[in-house]
Amino acid sequence: MPSQTTLRRSQLIAPFGVGAIHILKGSKAVITAGLDYWYVDPSNHSKRAASEQIRILRIDDEPRLMERFQVSHFRQPPGPETDLPDYTNLEIPLFRFPTWYHCPRCHQMDQRNLSHQKNANCGNKNCTGFERENLRQVSFAAACDHGHLQDFPWREWVHSEEFPTCDGNLSYRAGGSGSLNDIRISCDGCNKRRSLAGIMSGSLPDSESSDSEKKNGWSALTNSLLKKQEESEATANSAPKYYCEGGRVWLGEAKGQPCNRPLRGILINATNGHYAKVNSALWIPPGNVDEGLLGLKKKLDTAKYRLFISLRRTVNVSEESIVKDLLKDFKDELDNPTEKQLLLALQNKGHVKDEDLPAGLNDEEAIRYPEYLRLQEPHNSGLSNNFLKIRIADTSKLSKHLKANIESISLIDKLRETRVMAGFTRLIYNHLNDAPLPESHMWKNRPKKEDYWLPATKTFGEGVFVRFKEDQLCKWEKDPKVQSHLVSMQDRENATARRMSRPSLQISPRFVLLHTLSHLLIRRLVFECGYGSASLRERLYVSDKTNSLMAGILIYTASGDSEGSLGGLVRMGEPENLERIFQRALEDAVWCSSDPVCTESGDKGGQGVNGLNMAACHCCALLPETSCENFNSYLDRGLVSQFFGQTWRIQF
Repeated sequence: MPSQTTLRRSQLIAPFGVGAIHILKGSKAVITAGLDYWYVDPSNHSKRAASEQIRILRIDDEPRLMERFQVSHFRQPPGPETDLPDYTNLEIPLFRFPTWYHCPRCHQMDQRNLSHQKNANCGNKNCTGFERENLRQVSFAAACDHGHLQDFPWREWVHSEEFPTCDGNLSYRAGGSGSLNDIRISCDGCNKRRSLAGIMSGSLPDSESSDSEKKNGWSALTNSLLKKQEESEATANSAPKYYCEGGRVWLGEAKGQPCNRPLRGILINATNGHYAKVNSALWIPPGNVDEGLLGLKKKLDTAKYRLFISLRRTVNVSEESIVKDLLKDFKDELDNPTEKQLLLALQNKGHVKDEDLPAGLNDEEAIRYPEYLRLQEPHNSGLSNNFLKIRIADTSKLSKHLKANIESISLIDKLRETRVMAGFTRLIYNHLNDAPLPESHMWKNRPKKEDYWLPATKTFGEGVFVRFKEDQLCKWEKDPKVQSHLVSMQDRENATARRMSRPSLQISPRFVLLHTLSHLLIRRLVFECGYGSASLRERLYVSDKTNSLMAGILIYTASGDSEGSLGGLVRMGEPENLERIFQRALEDAVWCSSDPVCTESGDKGGQGVNGLNMAACHCCALLPETSCENFNSYLDRGLVSQFFGQTWRIQF
């Protein structure tokens, strides 16, 4: 583990979660270790805290997320606020990566191991640097679209051989232009040299590509690493390819089983090197609480019963057998529960009788639909574990134009969001059909089901929830002009999904409308309530399924403390303020400072990543990445103006 650093808990979910490279003070590049290595005792790095000692970090009151990921509980990353006897500063190891270094004086390259801690000094006796200049880590690594990461194959690249026999010293020289063609690697033993031109190039394969094109993939590094300079293109195309070696450096494995996927060079600080899969849920009060099961669960969470249960789980005793043992020894102490009640409490289930969900919901809709219903109702129980406080605004104070489109406004004085890191991908955000599940990268040795957990954080904040009228939306989105307006965006989405081998998103008019409107409102709220744009987030509730219609926007901040936030955002949700916010947001939708270029670019092939935006650019609609749920895609100011133009005369 290299030099220590302090990160906030939320940063260890994203962007510095498991498998992510980040730079420490002193330009030390490190990668966050897998979950097998978490919760290290600072006084003895070879020893990890026992589950009993990290119980305070558990999150087990978010049953919807727990059910989705089939975990026994979640755990918060350790932080300065962790208050545990003898473990007040639990640590998470960081591996030193990349393991290749170069000297800025003599340019010689050298390699260290993943656990190297101190500064690396040049080993060249002829180096003219003062006290042999400290080595600097290289800025390149290699990854594949199945999530693997390894050191860039420097020796293989310069020798154009898969198994080079020359062991001469390598040199790294970079010119002043900053281009890959100006970075040259040379071998002192055989005098071979080669620039890095092409290591990041290549295009994504289309599903309509030939079998040979799909096999060779989309990486110029894979296709050209073994290519000799004197060989023709025809010979090179028929030559063997250099594929990924299955490296999982965040799990301590520099090389693994070859995965035979194309290898691509990346910059260690590039955003495509790590896409965290973060899922979240808002805490909502249960509809019905079985007080008996809730009390039984609390009893089983005491030290006496936890020890009794954990000892049996370590020797693989089944849940049913543990229930029988508990009833045999502690039936009276547990107030004579039934086997079914005890099993539900043991599995951390059943203390909440969930409302029946409509059929046909996907995982994300099953999370959001109960939230959508709950956010429309006032709530403030006054209990100590109440993490949701909702007031319903008086919409009668709104103008007739706004009342024609808005069904209700909820002012949320306090909310709690649980954010879970459920895996990651590399190079491509979306999970490929034949790739390992993003979740599989989190562990080297995945625990058994009863001990399986994922990292998560709890954050508290405030928000404003706006629900729109279904009749207005349904009437508008059935207009043939509205539907034809999004045909080109849907075509580009289908082409992108085909190239990336992922399911295509069906883009509905209401989705683009509400998504763009939330961006416009957030940009306007920044000027009104004092929060920075990166501190506000959107949460979209959109569905056109007849049994689970949703049309709502939640704009919230989840950066406050356990008491919530200061109320500035909620105050903007009051009708007299929201009227002004909407008016100015709609004015922003009509005209962009980059018009007519912004509007024309949207109409002539789209703009943004993969052309998935129409009239939306940095000057009018884009937000920081932390604020948007869809990577600043699927935006169009034109739909916002068209929808509200039916009932609202926009004034300047």
